[in-house]
Amino acid sequence: MRFKSIIAYDGTAYEGWQSQPSGPTVQDKVEEAINKITQEEVRIHGSGRTDAGVHARGQVMHFDSDTVIPLEQLHKGINAMLPADIRLSTLEDADPEFHARFDAIGKEYRYHIWNGPIVPPFISHYRTQVRMPLDLDQMKAAAELFVGEHDFASFSANANREVEDTVRRIDRLQIFNQEEDVAIVIAGNGFLYKMVRTIAGFLLLVGQGKITPDSFQELLEARQRNKDIPTAPAQGLFLWQVYY
Repeated sequence: MRFKSIIAYDGTAYEGWQSQPSGPTVQDKVEEAINKITQEEVRIHGSGRTDAGVHARGQVMHFDSDTVIPLEQLHKGINAMLPADIRLSTLEDADPEFHARFDAIGKEYRYHIWNGPIVPPFISHYRTQVRMPLDLDQMKAAAELFVGEHDFASFSANANREVEDTVRRIDRLQIFNQEEDVAIVIAGNGFLYKMVRTIAGFLLLVGQGKITPDSFQELLEARQRNKDIPTAPAQGLFLWQVYY
């Protein structure tokens, strides 16, 4: 049978989602838990990767298993085997043809910023601190320019990854705040490597008055990464939702 799950995790302690030799990953921990419960060698497939230190509220995965354990019991059992910073929010039967990655039609990410001198300690792992006051109106003006289909090569970190097409569509890019707590919400049909964190880095420069919203078009047309645009820190980023 094929199973589908929405999974949430605090990425602080992990080297990202996907298994790799450099250290523990979310995939490693989830597969270990499933294997203990089912007594099988199960391989999970996520909707996409998240980097070291990045969090998820709505990562989606699937896996195949011959287990006869009832669904509710299987769900509880896997969570019982997982560390406290990873949880399967849902577990359900899936169509045998469902694929968490290839069936996805879009994703939503949220980047969280604490714009103030003191970050509350209980959210310090989930906010990027910016002490300098941000001009949110300028950030919002810049955010509007991203909406639509563009070649986002300038907003990607290559990391030796070959990508056939760097054109992506952004459906929504909005900025919200409750006093010092600022959130950048971005949704689209797909994202290049570190694209969301680079967009966040660009918007933070705009908010600090270091560049203007008009810089967007120049960067876009260059079609190559500009070293002056930073990749915002991982701890502020959440994979919020995957659309099917």
